[in-house]
Amino acid sequence: MRMILLHGLGQTGSNWKMVRTILNHKGIRTSVPALYDLAAARPMTLESLLEGFEHYCTMLPEQEFVLCGLSLGGILALEYAKKHPEKVSGLILIGVPYTVSRNVLAFQNQVMKLMPKKYFDKMRLPKDQCVSLLDSLKTLPYTENVELVKTDTLIVCGEKDKANRKGAYALFERLPDSRLEIIPGARHEVNTDKPRKLANTILGFVHELDVL
Repeated sequence: MRMILLHGLGQTGSNWKMVRTILNHKGIRTSVPALYDLAAARPMTLESLLEGFEHYCTMLPEQEFVLCGLSLGGILALEYAKKHPEKVSGLILIGVPYTVSRNVLAFQNQVMKLMPKKYFDKMRLPKDQCVSLLDSLKTLPYTENVELVKTDTLIVCGEKDKANRKGAYALFERLPDSRLEIIPGARHEVNTDKPRKLANTILGFVHELDVL
């Protein structure tokens, strides 16, 4: 079985290192695409990332796989699962916002414009592309038609991720084949805050899927 791990905005694939090591040790093959490379030369938007990710998935040898995404990566995984339900044998959504407030995005854009260049160098995403990506989230109705996702879904949220806990419960209520796990002591970036706990939570979910 293959699991694709999708990182969040402000992260890179290296943020999955500990989780990935544990999963690989348990026999789960993992792939960690560099999300910002998926848009190639196109403008950096969620739509271009999704198109790039769709192409990435067509290159995999497996017919089905488990998708696991944090925040932005979770939105991408959810969008892909809605469009290609036959390809997704399991879905794991971590710290995914239920709604994207225009005011919050406007504030984040202002903050990003003030951040130093080294911040964007660290996550390998130029400032103008980061702002473009945030702008693209304003009108994307990614929580529409989530009921169409019939795949077994694990919804995860950090106990201290106050911004997204309410949304986690809302997604849990709307997704028919889902379960919800709150990770004690974790903030938004659960993959770096509590990697061992997250990995064990993922393993418990995967072992219940009929894909091993």
